[in-house]
Amino acid sequence: MKDSDIYDLNKTLNVAKYLKPIKLVVIAPYDKHTLLTVKLAQNKGIVIPILVGKKNKINSNYYDLDIVDTDYLLEVAGEFIKDGNSILMKGMISTKDFVKMVLNKEWGIRCGNLLSHIGLLEIPGTKRIFLLTDSGLNILPDVDKKLKIIQNAVVVAKKLGINHIKIAMLAAIEKPDPLMIATIDPIDLKELTKDWDCDLDGPFAFDIIFDKDKAEIKGISGAVAGKANIIIVPNIEVGNVIWKMFTCFIKDEGAGVIVGGSIPIVVPSRADSIITKLNSIKLARLLYR
Repeated sequence: MKDSDIYDLNKTLNVAKYLKPIKLVVIAPYDKHTLLTVKLAQNKGIVIPILVGKKNKINSNYYDLDIVDTDYLLEVAGEFIKDGNSILMKGMISTKDFVKMVLNKEWGIRCGNLLSHIGLLEIPGTKRIFLLTDSGLNILPDVDKKLKIIQNAVVVAKKLGINHIKIAMLAAIEKPDPLMIATIDPIDLKELTKDWDCDLDGPFAFDIIFDKDKAEIKGISGAVAGKANIIIVPNIEVGNVIWKMFTCFIKDEGAGVIVGGSIPIVVPSRADSIITKLNSIKLARLLYR
């Protein structure tokens, strides 16, 4: 893909339906939204769902799907993951228990990299997509973790066909302030990524990241200001607020997965819409390639 082809969320994600479907292992698929989502994904030829959990807790309208009736959800799901050719999705199971399985070295999901959450969103009215990280996993990353989060984001961007990667380090202001660590970390990260095939800049306030006119008013130029396609947030609270702002107030449907392991992992919020959950499955399928 060329950059001009990827400024559309639906167009980007719909490439998934042209790929060979793979197994989607869903742990504890007990809520209607999850079941409807995976059924839609199956009908679109994106995945072959495998529901892992107690059958008597699964809505009988979905008994046509492949169900593994078991009390040992994590163990059974782990065996499917070890066999390969599968992606993973969390249903009605606590995030703590789910992440415990994901981090279990026995299942081979961890491969030495930092796991991080990637959100794919579209700026309303522009058909311009961007990656947001980390809004769901790493709480307060230091410079080393931010560098690994950036590495994950760059891998995702390239898989989606983004050729000119422009990374913005989000903060409240554009000048370094020793009292605001989010304005200091970009100094080190610019040096650490100077030989990478991407542009990284910041600190930038949110408006400067997306609005070229506002960047010009503030006298900020460069390859990233007003044109970023990856945002690195300073902490999980900021990332979570941006994600929820898009999905609640703007009513924009995004996609989100955990990356950095051997497979992409779909970890939807219980409040995410069916469209966002379906988009997340599509994104996971794209990143599995």
